[in-house]
Amino acid sequence: MKRIFLPLLMMMAVALTCASCLGDGDEYEYTDNTGITAFTLGNLKQTFHRKTKDGLRDSTYTKSVSFSSTKFYIDQIEGLIYNPDSLPLGVDGTKVLCSVSSYNASTVGIKSMTSDTLSYFMGSDSTDFSKPRELHVYSNSGRGHKKE
Repeated sequence: MKRIFLPLLMMMAVALTCASCLGDGDEYEYTDNTGITAFTLGNLKQTFHRKTKDGLRDSTYTKSVSFSSTKFYIDQIEGLIYNPDSLPLGVDGTKVLCSVSSYNASTVGIKSMTSDTLSYFMGSDSTDFSKPRELHVYSNSGRGHKKE
């Protein structure tokens, strides 16, 4: 019985000692760093123009084209997101699905085209990029802010 009792007592003492060293885990420091790390487009509607088979009339048709491989550059210093090559002719820029990633999953907002109000950016909503838009990124601490 003595052989079992002593190791059991020592294991309980070690467990209590280690448990007392653990913190309560309530304190977490959020970072002030913020910025956009990735910007990608989804499928966009593109209008194509061509001649009919007889070659006498013009014809147009619309097709959904994936632009996920289109490369966008993010200039953190100037606060710009741009594509050095323009998108092809006929792309509808008024209904664009895009994805935006940010540092430490920061909150991304988009400025309205008609006023100074901001709304939460949702990648599942179509966005009008027919004119330059302004994205605002807020850090998790609430103290950091950046315009892109």
